[in-house]
Amino acid sequence: MVWRSTIRRHPAMQDVPWAMTLCFTGHRPEGLPQLPETRAALDAALGYRIERALEMGFTHFLVGMADGIDYMAAMHLFRLRAKYPGLCVIGAVPGPDHAECYRRSGYDMSHLEAVLAGADMTVTLDGDCLHRASSAYLGRDRFMVENASAIIAVCSERRSGSLSTFRMALEKKLAYCRLFPYPPDGTLPSPQDWPADCYGL
Repeated sequence: MVWRSTIRRHPAMQDVPWAMTLCFTGHRPEGLPQLPETRAALDAALGYRIERALEMGFTHFLVGMADGIDYMAAMHLFRLRAKYPGLCVIGAVPGPDHAECYRRSGYDMSHLEAVLAGADMTVTLDGDCLHRASSAYLGRDRFMVENASAIIAVCSERRSGSLSTFRMALEKKLAYCRLFPYPPDGTLPSPQDWPADCYGL
């Protein structure tokens, strides 16, 4: 059972069922496999874990609005809506200037636009992405962890915001499934056999 005594919920999330809410964290495109076949296999493993969460009864999914894993997760969720009609995608926007920061960073704007258009709701936080990016993204990550009971993470042991978010989730005792970005032996396992460390999820 997930213990939530130290978690403070955001006012915009008061009507969202905490126990059935899952968030994501994961690397941006540059931190993911560059070989198309390896990235496709990782994407399939992510989709498998998302559908397992849906089968467990999770209905609400917090997406952090970054390119990479956030975008990939959102695309799976949009695809699965027809099968799981109660599915709700919530975009966690780090700050009002997030789109401009995203554009200046050189990420694919069509990915951000697709997630914004497809999300059932968005929560825009008060971070200053252009001038205090680290603080803005940390605030976004904390918001997601404090408003979810579980997390799917895709991150290596390399120091990153995604790893920090995953460790934050461990401290808050969220259920988790962590996928590792690269298979250790260079093979391409099936989605259910992709290297993962999971607890309660």
